[in-house]
Amino acid sequence: MEQQILEETRREADELLKQNKLSEAIPLIRQLAHWGDLPAQKELVDIFYNYKYGHERILPAAFEYVRLAALNQDPDSMVLLGKMLMNGEGCKKDKEAGIYFLKKAANQNHPEALDELAMIFLKGIDSARDVQKAKELNTMALEKIKMKKDKTAHDEQIQKEIAKHHLMIEKYIDKNKENG
Repeated sequence: MEQQILEETRREADELLKQNKLSEAIPLIRQLAHWGDLPAQKELVDIFYNYKYGHERILPAAFEYVRLAALNQDPDSMVLLGKMLMNGEGCKKDKEAGIYFLKKAANQNHPEALDELAMIFLKGIDSARDVQKAKELNTMALEKIKMKKDKTAHDEQIQKEIAKHHLMIEKYIDKNKENG
């Protein structure tokens, strides 16, 4: 796709958004997304999943665009896609595929993905419970999120969740030590 066409379409979509004409902007953003434009893919996920611009949540549409963004190698999208697949949000539940995308994001040291995998190992989802692996992944997640600069509100929320899971894993380990 020619860069000029992408830029013109992006400018037109942005102008419509500034004018609060979301219903007119969405088809243009969708076109950009299908041309492989990662920012457009993520914008549509925000619109259809995160209620951006006050739009209702439409899970099948959110799934379509988070999948495209994940296939475009975006680690945040890989995490959300993994969670959506695990829970069957906007798609058929597929734990194996969900874990696959969480692992892809974790391989990029994504803190939320590392923590999600830690919880999968702690709970023994799709494999035997592995508390040590859960602790290792959760500790890595905690280190990565603490090192992150320019944290967003979402990052702060994730850090709290990871810290909560860290305490849960420690309590589980201590409880099992007591029970022999």
